[in-house]
Parts: sequence; structure tokens; C-alpha cells
Amino acid sequence: MKPIKICLVSLYAYHYFNSKIKSQFGGAELQLYNLATELAKDSNFDIHFIVGDFGQPDFETREGVKLYKFFNPRKKLKYFRAIFGFYCLWKLLKKNNADIYIQRAAGLETGEVALYCRKNKKRFVYMAANDEDVMEKRPSYFRKGFMSWIRWWLFKVGLRNTKLVFVQNNKQKEILKKNYNKEGIIRKSAHYIKEISELELKSFTLWVGKADMATKQPEIFIELAKEFPNEKFVMVCPISNDINYFEKIKKQAKEVPNLKFIDYVPFNEIDDYFLKAKIFINTSKTEGFPNTFIQAAKNKTPILSLNVNPDNMLERYKIGFCTNNNFEKLKNKLKELLKNKTLWQKMAENAYRYAIENHDIKKIIRQDKKILLNLVKSN
Repeated sequence: MKPIKICLVSLYAYHYFNSKIKSQFGGAELQLYNLATELAKDSNFDIHFIVGDFGQPDFETREGVKLYKFFNPRKKLKYFRAIFGFYCLWKLLKKNNADIYIQRAAGLETGEVALYCRKNKKRFVYMAANDEDVMEKRPSYFRKGFMSWIRWWLFKVGLRNTKLVFVQNNKQKEILKKNYNKEGIIRKSAHYIKEISELELKSFTLWVGKADMATKQPEIFIELAKEFPNEKFVMVCPISNDINYFEKIKKQAKEVPNLKFIDYVPFNEIDDYFLKAKIFINTSKTEGFPNTFIQAAKNKTPILSLNVNPDNMLERYKIGFCTNNNFEKLKNKLKELLKNKTLWQKMAENAYRYAIENHDIKKIIRQDKKILLNLVKSN
């Protein structure tokens, strides 16, 4: 049987292939990286990946995945650059000539890849990364302006031209059906899960996320740290698109004596922070299914979330609490978990069990393979 040729597109995913490259990266890129490298281990799949330009060769192979260099996403995307980028991406998509093209997270690339697939009768798979991806209105994480409107319009064109949509939770599945009349397939995020036995090293409360004012709200974690002067807090907060906001957050964090601010941690080192954390805090306004929830759970770290709670998972699996945008409740639940060792221990064990049962990469990839094989067989 001829291997199924799959091409994935994600500009910031290159860090996962080469941790020496200091660039933005997040959960959307991680999931595509995990999918690509696992599929590449199977001779039934031929895996190609289009990534951004970070000074690497135009083509290279890492972990069995063939990598193609696109343009540098860190540079400002002016009108000419957007048009030129469209042309260059189409050339790379054509060069790959894949059976299936996969892209994740709302952006220009969604529409570009979808239009290419439609024109060339290829299968396009979109993977939702945020609840707002499937909403009718423009997401809060999109900037204002003409280019942002173009980005949103192209994304919606892309979503309407998908052959298959992976969603992260039931809410996304329902909204996708309502707004786009498409049947999404729930795909749980896939992670490598190690055996965890020691819990004695846990010593601080952790926050991990980009310095993104629109969605992540890191300033709330800084305020939380001020409320617990005798507890240690650690904040891993790399720069996002707004350098001024990043510098503001960094300055505020540095002024809190019990808060350690870290502006960058390579992905291959981040698990150490989750392993040593007593509790993980999420202050985001909106997300899809945070990879940080799974990183916390697989390291026996209970979760406190200000807003995000996909399918009510925190209470359903008894691995944490969601405070429904109530800061006082967030503060009280943190106090409760810090004081009640029995409750903390129970939630830590529940979290680890939940991660194994729901997010083990071996289970998820087996499902992925079946779905992709059926997609190729379909008309």
C-alpha cells in the first residue's frame, strides 16, 4: 500500500522540532508536532510539515518529519507581504502534493490552505484551538484593523471548505454545527505521560501562558500572588505580539517579592515546573482545551481556573475548580487547596488518573490513524 501523504501547516511549530530556536510556541503547535512525529513512526504515513523561517535550511528532516521553510512569522505582515506569502505558501503546498492537509488555529493560513485544497481536489482538515474559532463573530484574540478583518474572512472561508473538523469539546461541536452546519469530531489533546510517584518537590503555585492581554490576563495572577505573601508563586510568561504589554507585565511581576517571573522556558524543560507546582492557575478569558491543563494533570497538579472549564471537566473529574470569573472565589479556593492537604492529595491523584485515561498519546494516535485512513478512502 502506498503511504498516505500528509502535510501539516503551522509557522510557530518549529521550536518543538528544534528547541534551540527561541520563538513563540503554544498548545496548537504542540498538538500538530505530536501528531506529526507519532504518525511519522508508522510506515503507512509520509509526513511533511510547513513551518516558519527561523534561519534553518529550506528543507530538512527531523524525527522522521520532512520540514519545509516558509517565511518568518515574527516580521510584520504588511499588505504586500500577505500577498507574497499567499503565493509562496501555495507553491509549498503544491510541492508537497499531499493527500491530506492539516492546519490548526484560526488565521490566514486556514483560508489559504482550504482554497488550495478546494482548487486541487485535496482533503483539508482543520483543528479548532479555541472556542471562539467556531463562533460567528470575530474572536477577541484578533487585532483590530483591515488585515485582521481579512484574516477573519479568510479563516471563515477556510472553515466552510473543510473536509473534516476536529474540535476539542462538546461546546465547540455544538456551535460548529449551529454556525457552519458541520459535524465536528471531538479529538482530545494528546500527550506523553510519564509515571509520577514523588510529590515531595512541590513548592509553588504556577501560571504558564503568553503575555496576551486579550485572552490570558496574566495581571490577575500577579494580583493573586500579592494576596498570599507567604506563598511562593512562579510565572512563566513569554512575549506575545505586544512588547509594551509584555514589559508592563514583567515590571509588575518583578515588584512582587514572592513572585518569580520567567520570560522563556524551552518546551522540553516546562514539565519540571508543572511537576514542582502545588497548584496550576489559569486566568484566561477564553480557550478551547488548554494543553496546560493536561500538563498539570499528568504531573499530579490540581487546577484552579478563573473562566475556562471545557465540558465542566474540573468538577466532573474532581481535579480542580472553576470560579466563573470571580476573583474572590479564586482566592478562596486557592486558600482551601493550600490548607486542606487531604483535598489536595485527592485532586492530585484524580488529575493524574484523568490524564492517563483521556490524553495518553498512544490512544489518541490510534484514533487519528483510523479517521485519516477513512478520510482518504472517502470521496
